[in-house]
Amino acid sequence: MTDLDAGTKSTQTNEGYSRELAMMSYFGRINYDYAGKYLFEANFRADASSRFSPDNRWGYFPSVSAGWRLSEERFMENSRTWLQSLKLRGSWGQLGNQDALDDYYPWLVTYAVGTNYPFDGNVNTGITQKAQKLSSISWEKSTNWGIGLDISLLSCLDLTLDYYNRKTTGIIMDVPVPGSFGLDPYKDNVGAMRNTGFEATATFHKQWNDWKFSATGNVAVNKNEILNLGGVNEMADKDYGYLINRVGSPFKSFYGYVADGLFRSQEEADAYTARYGNPFGNKFKAGDIRYKDVNNDGKLTSADRDVAGSEQPDVTFGLNLSASWKNFDLSVFMQGACGVSRYFNNEVFGEFTGDSSHPSTVWFDAWSDENPDGSFPRIAETDQTNSSPYTYSTFWVFKTNYLRIKNIRFGYNLPAKWLKGCGISRLRVYYSGENLFKFDNLPVNIDPEAPSGRGSHYPQVCTNSIGINVTF
Repeated sequence: MTDLDAGTKSTQTNEGYSRELAMMSYFGRINYDYAGKYLFEANFRADASSRFSPDNRWGYFPSVSAGWRLSEERFMENSRTWLQSLKLRGSWGQLGNQDALDDYYPWLVTYAVGTNYPFDGNVNTGITQKAQKLSSISWEKSTNWGIGLDISLLSCLDLTLDYYNRKTTGIIMDVPVPGSFGLDPYKDNVGAMRNTGFEATATFHKQWNDWKFSATGNVAVNKNEILNLGGVNEMADKDYGYLINRVGSPFKSFYGYVADGLFRSQEEADAYTARYGNPFGNKFKAGDIRYKDVNNDGKLTSADRDVAGSEQPDVTFGLNLSASWKNFDLSVFMQGACGVSRYFNNEVFGEFTGDSSHPSTVWFDAWSDENPDGSFPRIAETDQTNSSPYTYSTFWVFKTNYLRIKNIRFGYNLPAKWLKGCGISRLRVYYSGENLFKFDNLPVNIDPEAPSGRGSHYPQVCTNSIGINVTF
């Protein structure tokens, strides 16, 4: 053995290991253009990865696309005064993916160093198999097809429309195994997923004397659906208890008990418990979250948990506006998303435990005897209530639809006659603002683009700057 990690543990003062990864690819393309009206392109690529066994190493991925410029046809001549361009597009293709793998040898049974054991008064290095491997594992394959339309008309309006359908099969996933299996879950090509959507971009541009104006807007609508999980209907996320993959639902959907308001009195809480029971460790009290009996079996159990949205937005959009008058210019860029959610935990809302916690101001509207119509559960320590974010429920899933003003820029170009004799050909003064405003409906002051959980990520910094561009 050539790796330092394989040395005797009792005398080892350094560490190191080796591994190999290689890829080989071939790529070819054919383009055809007839009279600027009929366009065709064909591609073919072959990829090989050392991550797969010699029998399954190669993946072959073709694609074709075609376009028809209808505006160049003779039967469209009468429309050329108002229709500058009309193009119909279509495409089909396949792509491979291996990025789901972090193991360099997912097809080959390997042995891990580090299972050490004492023998004869010394610590000895042990070697053991930790996971099962399948030599049949190979590339994930995405099959895409789409149609599109490009239109330019009235010399001031451009429109692009696209519909796409992408089905990914052979998704590499961990296959769950029982504890009696004795090894970690193994990976196999068992999943399938579909993404379908529509994208549109529209641009308007016009000039009136000293005025210029343009606006470009885009919108994308996407539907994500899991089609197959290797024969099972659902798989809980191994790292986050509030996420699940379920056939027919989006990838990594939120999952938990379905909140149905709050108990407004102790009598209501006791009547609920008598009827549906209580699967939690704490007694239901006034001000706690009430949960639905989703499957209508007359009792509250873990089977009543359900899917409630995902982090993947249904709609994303953007708008870029720009205008100028003589030497002044102004531009604004904004973007946002709809149909998107996040699950936030105690670190976002704050706890009432210990001396170092910092509860959020949302708790001012918590239920209490003095505030029986409060919108948040009663105040309690985390381990003394069934209503904290650690009891995963839809109450803590929040719509994070937002609109963000990403950039505002305002500038002025000094007239050329002012710069004569100064050796300067152009001088521009400008102001620029980044991430100035955001609009959302969240109860706490957190970035709607922050990840679920504790919401921690590098913040989008608000920046204001003033500058001068000089050309000599």
